[in-house]
Amino acid sequence: QRLKLQLRQGELDAEKAQLENHQAALAYAAASKNMQKVEQAHIAAEVAAEELAKAEDRCVGLPSREDAKAKLDRHALLLQEQASLVRLWDDLPPEPQPPQVPERYRGITPEEAISQAEKDVKAYTDLQQSKKLPKNILIGLLCCAVVYILVGLFVQNLWYWLAMIPLILIGIFCVVYARRTEQKWKQAERDELRARYPGLLPEMWVEDAILFAEQQKQYALLLENALAQRRSIRRKMDDVEDSLNEMMGSRSSQDFLLKNNEALAAHDALMDARREHQQAAAHAAALAAMVKP
Repeated sequence: QRLKLQLRQGELDAEKAQLENHQAALAYAAASKNMQKVEQAHIAAEVAAEELAKAEDRCVGLPSREDAKAKLDRHALLLQEQASLVRLWDDLPPEPQPPQVPERYRGITPEEAISQAEKDVKAYTDLQQSKKLPKNILIGLLCCAVVYILVGLFVQNLWYWLAMIPLILIGIFCVVYARRTEQKWKQAERDELRARYPGLLPEMWVEDAILFAEQQKQYALLLENALAQRRSIRRKMDDVEDSLNEMMGSRSSQDFLLKNNEALAAHDALMDARREHQQAAAHAAALAAMVKP
């Protein structure tokens, strides 16, 4: 019975030794596999470090990411503002057309037109009034008559006094002729004034001049507003153009966008390379910590 127990104990010891050998083999295999993973992780970290170095080299001499992005955003904003101003310029209404200027008001200001109309109305009114024979003519005729009578007092001659009759007739003729001549002259002056304001009564001449002055004033105001609006938009367009030229320098818009987009892409690639390097290094360190020496 003891012999059987000893044999059984020997078999158990053999199985135990075999199991321990198997466990040791499994542990060695697992350790080898873990070491391989650690080595692969270190290789991946080294590759990530090389890519990071390349990304850093590509960023040398380029503007910073913040600067490149700010310039691109500013450029896009200026182009948007420029397009908005161009649309605003194209949508502007046409400049107001000047009102038609009558012939009588050409070459004079609205204030001068009103003053001239007032003078014309006064002149027309004066021409319509019937005036007495000019004093110089009456005085001359009276003086001639007095002289003739005084001389006749000293000349006792019938023919002298009879000669007064044709002289009186001649005087009357001269007075009538002067009167008719004056009326014709006045009529010609009135016709000339009426021709200056065709279709208008004299009492409407000043009103017409005032209306003309108001039209000119309104046109000047509309024109000034239109020109001021155009000047404002043109000034803003010039400011935007100056800002674009100052920002881009001597480069074209295409070159400016290409350079800053390349800088932005290079910095984004650098950020990705740093993140990948950090992740690879952390993974390698974690695996190394898990593998016991």
